[in-house]
Amino acid sequence: MSTFQVGHRVRNITVNQDGFVVGQTQAVGLHLEKLPVIIEGSTRQELWDTKNVELKPKKEQLVKMGGKFKPPKGFPLNI
Repeated sequence: MSTFQVGHRVRNITVNQDGFVVGQTQAVGLHLEKLPVIIEGSTRQELWDTKNVELKPKKEQLVKMGGKFKPPKGFPLNI
């Protein structure tokens, strides 16, 4: 069971990109889950392998998620 929730800010450790969780994890086989993420500062949405994703530190999470991050207008998209 995944610990990621919609609204979490995450980092893909293999490509060193930040993202914003926009949906629930999706099972792909017995031991693989994909996480729908919008890449921060972009309009791209991707499915990231949960094995390569880590939560950003608590202080970098949105205020609604218990952190101190106040997003700029249009976050997470680059508009």
